Amino acid sequence: MLAATEDVVAGFVADVAKLVVGHAQGEADALFRLQISDRGAGMEANRAGMPASLGLVSIKERTRLVKGTFRIQSRPNEGTTLGVRIPL
Repeated sequence: MLAATEDVVAGFVADVAKLVVGHAQGEADALFRLQISDRGAGMEANRAGMPASLGLVSIKERTRLVKGTFRIQSRPNEGTTLGVRIPL
């Protein structure tokens, strides 16, 4: 991914997250959910739950710190789906 495209996507996700969190204030059972999928190389099923990259480890840990959940589903040659759920 080009650096400029990566910056645009990261900024977009950050802005949307701020809007969602801001508008959810005071709502009972408010939940932030984010799901991102790709059609990339994927990985073996037994490795999907044990991310080896520092980025995935960081996402998992930051999600845990706010009492959220993180999941990853992947298959070789079929891509990967990452999901995050965080109570607001």
